[in-house]
Amino acid sequence: MTDDQYQRIVKNQTILDSKLDGIINELKVIKSDVKVAINNQQLLEQYEIDITNRLKRIEK
Repeated sequence: MTDDQYQRIVKNQTILDSKLDGIINELKVIKSDVKVAINNQQLLEQYEIDITNRLKRIEK
């Protein structure tokens, strides 16, 4: 392997590492967004239960 080939390999590896870091960061953001969405859904479901219970008490 020549020095030029080695330098191209190192450069390509650096580019790939950078792209992988970007992908990992994007996945972390997506994971966080999914957690927020799940928490919001759980809150909505709890509010629905609370409202249903209140309506049942009012109807009595």
